[in-house]
Amino acid sequence: MSQLTKEKQSSMGTKLAWCAGDIGFSCSWGVVTSFLTMYYTDSVGLSAAFAGTMMLICRLFDGVSDLIAGAIIEKTNSKIGKCRFWFCVSMLPLAISMILLFSVPTGASLMAKEVYAFATYFFMGVICYTMANIAYNSLLSRFTYSSQDVVSVSTMRTFLSIAASLGVSMVFMSALAKFGGIADAKAWRTMAIILALIGFILQMFTAIFVKEHDIKDQTDQEKKEKRKVLPIFLLVLKNKNFWCILIEYLLINAQFTSLYAYYARDVLGNANYVGVMNMAALIPVVALQPVLSKLVRKFGKRRIMLFAGVLATLQGVIVMINPYSAMFVLTGMVIGGLGRGVFMGLVFTLSADLVDDIRKKNKIDAEGVCYSTTSIGTKIGSGLGTAIVGWVLALGNYNATLEIQAGSTLTSMTMLLGVGSIVLGAGMFVACYFMDINKTE
Repeated sequence: MSQLTKEKQSSMGTKLAWCAGDIGFSCSWGVVTSFLTMYYTDSVGLSAAFAGTMMLICRLFDGVSDLIAGAIIEKTNSKIGKCRFWFCVSMLPLAISMILLFSVPTGASLMAKEVYAFATYFFMGVICYTMANIAYNSLLSRFTYSSQDVVSVSTMRTFLSIAASLGVSMVFMSALAKFGGIADAKAWRTMAIILALIGFILQMFTAIFVKEHDIKDQTDQEKKEKRKVLPIFLLVLKNKNFWCILIEYLLINAQFTSLYAYYARDVLGNANYVGVMNMAALIPVVALQPVLSKLVRKFGKRRIMLFAGVLATLQGVIVMINPYSAMFVLTGMVIGGLGRGVFMGLVFTLSADLVDDIRKKNKIDAEGVCYSTTSIGTKIGSGLGTAIVGWVLALGNYNATLEIQAGSTLTSMTMLLGVGSIVLGAGMFVACYFMDINKTE
């Protein structure tokens, strides 16, 4: 946080300008998360197994690139600020990488397509998006004035970014159909160009109107302490709560979002249901946040999260009652969304609790290590979720050329959304059960 002592708030214009950047990310990475696998399988002709494995490998590298990007930003000196500088530098490459990602040469050999897909996904996800997003998130503490200011703008960001993600997912498939449909490579490229342009324009507002405050230079002692990363890292690894929280990060992000487009079209029989599925999953998350702090004060953090694990598990149980019924699927996703809403609202506070736990037990500050290592869990989790979708589709003999998928393919999809959700929810419950942290504030 800035060293400024004035208790004032950032202007509403500055807050909206910063939020615009995250809405821009929803136009790029949000689309990649939900629809890239379908583009690879149904338009490019890549196997689902290759797509999933390739994405997981890149996400593993992505976890490490977070640390590298953070170090680069920290060592930067610029007249416009270190975070703002790298955000400005990264915006255009991010937009270009989005277009390149959805421009796999259709006439190339299968191996050439695979190499191109890997190279462009790595370029966008590991390099461009990582640098832009790390710089963007780091900018938060450099333009706000107080903790209250941070909470205010973060809440605004959450609501607007989720609204943007829902909006994009609701119109994407119908817009794609108007440009040529799922099988048409030009249609995907056209959508990528439009969304990349919108995202770039929105992020321009952040780059132009959000300025950094001056931050007091660190003392020599503080710099020395920061260099002692390895001993602190090894100490954190010995803490049981660290592993519990890491698992929570991983499972929360290992959702099967890329499955929704396939499930809506092939199992529920309507491709446009993908937007409704995203609404069912995300709206409960947003709706829960205003009352979450009251629930925590009344019941305690650990107890609430255990109950949330039960709700997340119930999603899969309800889906399996009738996985071909939109009513059962959406009802299950709403209940599961309430469970995930608890975890998503509290998971970042758990990292702060972990810092306090290590400080009490070991008399050291491990803030940087705790936050950076759990971010790796987030990256691995999202990559693993996408990879599992690809592997399950491959095991179910998914065939992009078929208008109606085989029974084995449909079964694999329903089992993943149902049984897969049960496994994720149960894993969240178990991780919470063994966690010692039980703060009520």
